[in-house]
Amino acid sequence: MTQKKPTERSPQYPVAPGRLQKVFRHSPLDGWLVLLALIQFAILVFGTLSFGKIAWFISLPLAITSAALLCTNYFTVAHNFVHNPFFQSALANSVFSCFNSMLLGTPETLHRIYHFNHHKYDNAATDPRTGLRGDIGSTYRFGNSTGMEEPLLRYAILSYFRNDIPFLVRTAFKKRHHKLLIAETLSILVMLVTFGVFNPMGFFVFYLPVWLLGTIGSQAQNYLEHHGGTPGDREHNAVSCYSRFYNWIWFNNGFHQEHHFRPQVHWTRVAEVTPMLPPAEERCIVKGAHWLNFGERSKSQTQSD
Repeated sequence: MTQKKPTERSPQYPVAPGRLQKVFRHSPLDGWLVLLALIQFAILVFGTLSFGKIAWFISLPLAITSAALLCTNYFTVAHNFVHNPFFQSALANSVFSCFNSMLLGTPETLHRIYHFNHHKYDNAATDPRTGLRGDIGSTYRFGNSTGMEEPLLRYAILSYFRNDIPFLVRTAFKKRHHKLLIAETLSILVMLVTFGVFNPMGFFVFYLPVWLLGTIGSQAQNYLEHHGGTPGDREHNAVSCYSRFYNWIWFNNGFHQEHHFRPQVHWTRVAEVTPMLPPAEERCIVKGAHWLNFGERSKSQTQSD
């Protein structure tokens, strides 16, 4: 099958005021990610504290939106922040790290270590011959004996809870990030206690299901970003999609193989990496969005949108 040339253009975002260039380290466009986090926080807090006090047909859309924003946060806000911290000020980055930890329900420091481990091993599983640790979140780590990925649903539900927390915490202390980790953990606890004190029903019936669904969704997204790729290969281990709409709402997350090849390239410039990769017909590309990367499909699948 002849594959069309990937659409390498990146969606255009409104340019933030020039004065914000003194605030943001890499690009004032990161301000849109900060705004997205603030919107998520507002919806989460209102939805949790108002649960049982407003009509269910209002709470339900709030819950669905909150879960979707949690998943979105992992792949836009948190993802870009761990690679390229937003602010010029180290203090501002630490404060935002604590703030976003509350939104994830997971310390950003542990997420950063987990994610960098993912990049180090490029979705490769633990070597069965040597027992050497590979990507602790690999879609192959708990696959079958023939080297296949584990099923999507099992991975999505179990992956977060199989995290090697002792390894992540030890690494945080080893890298002397323990003070920030403690601050992030306390921030999460303060939020949870506040929810529990002011609206116990909202905590149990709204917040916990939202967190669970959003977290499972994020694990499913990670699976679909790599399903069909070659584990351990920085040029073929991930899946890209070039839909302009998808890349607009998820801040160029569709350029995922590009990101694995050059992980420190800022999200506003990741489309520039595409020409450095092998031809499109040799890579895994899905049409529309990663969410549609189900089942078996050819690497030469067309992807124009």
